[in-house]
Amino acid sequence: MSPTGDSYSPLRPADRLGRVREGSPPRTRVVDVKEFAVYSVARIGLFVASYAVIAGAYMLVSGSDSVPLLWPLLLAAAVSAVASYYLLKGPRTRFAARVEQRATTMSRRFEEARAKEDD
Repeated sequence: MSPTGDSYSPLRPADRLGRVREGSPPRTRVVDVKEFAVYSVARIGLFVASYAVIAGAYMLVSGSDSVPLLWPLLLAAAVSAVASYYLLKGPRTRFAARVEQRATTMSRRFEEARAKEDD
């Protein structure tokens, strides 16, 4: 129970006092962060793959078993950044659309609350 006596549901949007708004659709946190998680995991995976290829190429060319730490990391970061620009355009676009949708929704709610407060 919330301080106002209403039952609180974490799957429904609530106002500042914890009251659940009637008629609001259920939300899950997974839906809110899916695009972010997909894009982030893809970026990390692309970086790890780039590092593995660069380190493997270094070991093949040099014939040694050890790989320097700094320059392969920097090269992998540069390669994965360029590759992600082209390869991850779809997930990045979906993530940006989700952020824009949430910003628009929050802006609309803020304006509605401000208009209601002025009445």
